[in-house]
Amino acid sequence: MQARPIARRDATSGPQHAPTVLVGEGVGGSSFRAVILKTAAIALLCLVPVAACGNDDQALSTGNGANTATTTAGSASADAPKVTVPSAPATKLEITDLKVGDGAEATPGSTVTVNYIGVGQKSGKVFDSSYGQQPATFPLDQVIKGWTDGIPGMKVGGRRQLVIPGDQAYGANPPSADISPNETLVFIVDLLAVK
Repeated sequence: MQARPIARRDATSGPQHAPTVLVGEGVGGSSFRAVILKTAAIALLCLVPVAACGNDDQALSTGNGANTATTTAGSASADAPKVTVPSAPATKLEITDLKVGDGAEATPGSTVTVNYIGVGQKSGKVFDSSYGQQPATFPLDQVIKGWTDGIPGMKVGGRRQLVIPGDQAYGANPPSADISPNETLVFIVDLLAVK
């Protein structure tokens, strides 16, 4: 089993239903039918941009030259933070403290308890999240290199963004189809406890 900071969780979306269009007879004849069909076509055109966003678990928007993945429901709960995804792949590990904690400090080899959300840079989609579920606990010496190098120095109560290049994430052999080979991954991590 490959050591990694995330547990694979598949989100399922409910069935997709197309609107039903009833064509009337009698009142207005074919002009009534044309109005109904035009109304249905307009309604479908309004639905297409929403359907193109993917499933109900995540949405993708663009702003300021970067993709922004936001969670709505399902695999990542509403309390998950917004993740800003860089427009280009990372060439080195990028660590940004979004909030500095004031508790115990994680050191190399510590066992940490965290909430996290992970987004693929190419797809802009959330591939895993512990928000709204049980936090994850794992030793830092048994995870991807980007976490092994990116979490030490963080203090309990802090929130950190890690932008991890593919060679420090899963490389050419990602654990699931949700992550492309050599893909840059973006995580936001809330440190809850250190052992």
